[in-house]
Amino acid sequence: LAQAEHRSAQALLGLLNSISDKRAISEEEKIRRRFAVETAAATVALRERELGVAQTNLDLHTIRAPFDGTVLQIRTRLGEFAQAQAIISQE
Repeated sequence: LAQAEHRSAQALLGLLNSISDKRAISEEEKIRRRFAVETAAATVALRERELGVAQTNLDLHTIRAPFDGTVLQIRTRLGEFAQAQAIISQE
């Protein structure tokens, strides 16, 4: 959504810049459109950073095994903390 808003703001600014009669658009409107493009770009950058933080949090909360296998028994219950190097399941 943020990227779409940014592209839309860029398109509107491009349209304003392409008008040959500079009296047709007020200077205030040009400034407002430039600000809209900058704001949309900042929103895109913010959402990308938020996505990176969310991905990092997901990675930190994902349990991975160093090998392929099938879990036959789980020794840890929901809400318990798993210690590093602890056996939480058994093949």
